[in-house]
Amino acid sequence: MLPDTVIETQTLSVADILWDAESLTLDVRFAVPDAVIPRTPPLVSRVETAVGIPQPMYRLALGDLMLSGDSNRLLSGFDIRRAPTGWHRQSLDPIETSTKGAIRLDADFDENGLASVDADIDITVDDARGLLSIERRPCPPIAVWVEVAIGVVAGLDEGGGIAAFRLTAGPDLP
Repeated sequence: MLPDTVIETQTLSVADILWDAESLTLDVRFAVPDAVIPRTPPLVSRVETAVGIPQPMYRLALGDLMLSGDSNRLLSGFDIRRAPTGWHRQSLDPIETSTKGAIRLDADFDENGLASVDADIDITVDDARGLLSIERRPCPPIAVWVEVAIGVVAGLDEGGGIAAFRLTAGPDLP
């Protein structure tokens, strides 16, 4: 059974995975599938849009991993700043993706759409298989792997929280 933070979908966008060597930032962005966006936004959102008030964006910091969410709190990307000298190089265990979907960020956001959770993050690169893993440490058991974009899979813990990401590493990664 899927956690209630997952909204299943049949279509996914391609992830943009960018490495900026100057700022030591790995930036991952993708579009939330149209099928999971509410067709009729709440009245407050419609009024705010009509009078020109921008819809909020949400940011959830898990240690130095920053998750981005759209105005519906649906995960739309993440970034992390870390020198490649701090990345681990080793073989990664295979994973089995059970579904495609969007993930709703579940946190106590402040009035500015910001929230944070204390977390240690590890980055591991499997050069032989072209994979990159970003995990909370210690990593809780992964209950389900959800493909959120082509090239990006999220591992959710039993409570539906994001515990890990697996990326198909692009050629520009260190």
